[in-house]
Amino acid sequence: ALYLCDMYREVIEHPWSLPDSLKKHLDLNSGNDRGRIYRLVPERFQQPKQPRLSQATINELVKTLEHPNGWHRDTAARLLYERQDPSAVPPLKRSLGRSKWPLGRLHALGALDGLGALAEPTVRQGLEDPSPLVRAQAVKLSERFLANSSTALWAKLSGPTMRLDPMVRYQLAFSLGETRRAERLQLLVDILRMTTSSTDSSWIQVAALSSLSEGAGELFAKLVASRPTDPHPRDEEFLLELARLIGARNKPAEIAQVLHYAPRSTTDDSNATSDNSFLDLALARALGEGLRLAGTSLAQAGRPEDLKSIFGGARWLVQSSASASTNRLQAIAVLGQFSYPEAGALLIPLLDSRQPQAVQLAALHSCERFTSPELGAQLTKRWSALTPALRAEALNLLLKRPEQTAALLTAMNQGLVRPSELSASQINFLRTHRDPKLREQAGLALGAPPNSSRQEVVQAFLPALTLAGEGSRGRKLYLERCSSCHRLGNEGHALGPDLATVKAGGREKLLVNILDPNREVNSNYISYLVETKDGETLTGILGSESATSLALRQAGGVETPVLRSNIASLQSLGQSLMPEGLEAGLNPQDLADLLEFILKF
Repeated sequence: ALYLCDMYREVIEHPWSLPDSLKKHLDLNSGNDRGRIYRLVPERFQQPKQPRLSQATINELVKTLEHPNGWHRDTAARLLYERQDPSAVPPLKRSLGRSKWPLGRLHALGALDGLGALAEPTVRQGLEDPSPLVRAQAVKLSERFLANSSTALWAKLSGPTMRLDPMVRYQLAFSLGETRRAERLQLLVDILRMTTSSTDSSWIQVAALSSLSEGAGELFAKLVASRPTDPHPRDEEFLLELARLIGARNKPAEIAQVLHYAPRSTTDDSNATSDNSFLDLALARALGEGLRLAGTSLAQAGRPEDLKSIFGGARWLVQSSASASTNRLQAIAVLGQFSYPEAGALLIPLLDSRQPQAVQLAALHSCERFTSPELGAQLTKRWSALTPALRAEALNLLLKRPEQTAALLTAMNQGLVRPSELSASQINFLRTHRDPKLREQAGLALGAPPNSSRQEVVQAFLPALTLAGEGSRGRKLYLERCSSCHRLGNEGHALGPDLATVKAGGREKLLVNILDPNREVNSNYISYLVETKDGETLTGILGSESATSLALRQAGGVETPVLRSNIASLQSLGQSLMPEGLEAGLNPQDLADLLEFILKF
């Protein structure tokens, strides 16, 4: 049967998301006494007799493991496990060898395991099964025997039939983490090289990474040594992920194996623009990112001769061109792995309007790692030449550390940076900064909190709803004030809600959301403040989370990973990351233009 739920509520939006001018015309409870649940069945449907599997014999339960209905199979397997009857072992072994249904044979393997009757010969029998479903299950069940596996079991696992199906390869890549056999690394290389589908590849690569509690450096060396002349991009990406893992593990011998392939000093254009040069730079960058997660850096972990060569190659690429080539961007990122005295003189001059925006953003990202107080002064000195997207990124950087924050507040007191360029959460962070001197300086720079409410601002701009807007002018405003955090079509960054999804709320609701961003904040877009043990302060929206780390999403598409072990404090600011005061310098006609562009896009 198929069940269909028919909800009859007239208004499904939460009342908080509706402007008062609309709510007064709506009955928000209309339809809450209606609705239906339909049960759809075929014509001439007859209710089948209810099974009584709890009364079935052992042989009947084993036979039910072949039933075409999943509930029957699962229930029979559960009952066999609950009864723990040794008399079920012989019929289960017969089913494993004779059943014509792959799912029946798969359940037989699982039931034998649940009864504690699984032996290595039975697992080998499962590894020879014609069905990849059964072979994959047998590979998984082989893990308990891998620590002291026989030659016969290893021969089955490493044989060619284990690599014919992606499902079996996927499970095998996971299970190889349970053995310390030296041959396992070459088998992982073979599995990774055999994968052809991009979908299969991504999952199998994740499985392979999970099996590298030991041997990551050796696997890296094997993969590079057997690298094809025309590698697929997904294979290169796996090498980068492996380099990050090696950096995060911070084992000197493994780090040396990656640095062996790092970029060398060059003055040769052909070498600097080659695919090998790109991979070398990307590997150095990925290794540095992993080392940062381990609480160190490429400059601290590498050998002096390797570091000199890496720095020289990256410096030449940065200085030799004014383009935004991929190699040059990678070289900029690599320079960020070094110290400010070494790399600052190369990166700061890139914050120039004559440079492509991608180059300027890459330079700012690289500067995030620097702790020198001079950095903040250099950034604010160039503030007038920075575009809105660059300013959003620079603000994140300036608020990270007290020494840079002091430079920002000095620039605000000098009128170089306007308070309206900061979000509500950033302003609140400065007003409540844990450093009393910075808190006092913020009070001078920001002035007293405004007395006017956001509702008064909304009322002042309501005429924008009746004015005719011009989309081309609105697009310019969008690019200047919205695109660093909102995406519309192919433009902008998806930090806040995609603007294409908010059009359904209508013109008035969109106006309210722009002028009063904290009136209604979806929990997915609440800003958080993270203070780290090494002195950084980060604000952003929580992105992905794992048991060991979380990621903060910030304006400009930046996502910053933070290890949980490095978090000193984490707190919700209870506000949107979107700044209040975006209307500064605008009039109702400007807002009408912006609304027209968004709603008619």
